[in-house]
Amino acid sequence: MTGGYGSQRDYLERVKAGADARREAVELALREVFAPLIETRQVEVVTFSSMSALDLARAILARPIVLKPILACCNVAPRAVERDLGIKNLSPYAPRLTEDQANVIAGYLRFGEARFRKSGFQVEGERFELDAAAPAEGEIRVGVDVQRIEARRDIHKRCDEVVNKASRMKSAFPRARFGVVIYYAFVEEHVNLANRLRSPDIDGVVFASEREESVESARLLLSTLRVAHR
Repeated sequence: MTGGYGSQRDYLERVKAGADARREAVELALREVFAPLIETRQVEVVTFSSMSALDLARAILARPIVLKPILACCNVAPRAVERDLGIKNLSPYAPRLTEDQANVIAGYLRFGEARFRKSGFQVEGERFELDAAAPAEGEIRVGVDVQRIEARRDIHKRCDEVVNKASRMKSAFPRARFGVVIYYAFVEEHVNLANRLRSPDIDGVVFASEREESVESARLLLSTLRVAHR
């Protein structure tokens, strides 16, 4: 890994064994603590809307292993829990929580001003996909495009695609805001890439890597897009 970046193959090889074992453990734990709330559709889902914050706290306390996937689903990093709630040295993989801490975390995760989901829109018969859009229902007010660019030769094509998507989204939703998250390993070219994405239709661009600082980049983008966040 160079400068905080690695290839997709590097990442998959590094985490495969541990990820497979953890997936099995997390699946078992989720089935146990959320059994009464699991509905069978095309896939099994936990209907969090059917539970209170106290119900969630009891589930986390009963099987702490479920905390990490729940945090991931909410796009909340452990450092945010430590900073905002004052819960120090929280290990999401093997958390040790008191009942009060579980209650506080559950309440924290149930609060939020904006809900994002993968979405799409259509302009003049052409379909465009957004990796994240808010609100979860109704007219899009915020759209985010996530791009992983592996090679230098792909920059021009990808940037053109992003600029076009931003323009089309603004034509469909004139009051909406558009942001971009870029994963690109050649740090020395980030400024050049950002310049290529300069457009009146793009309201914010941030770069992500495998470092934890990427969480702060995401928060910066949310602020730029004027989205209330934790």
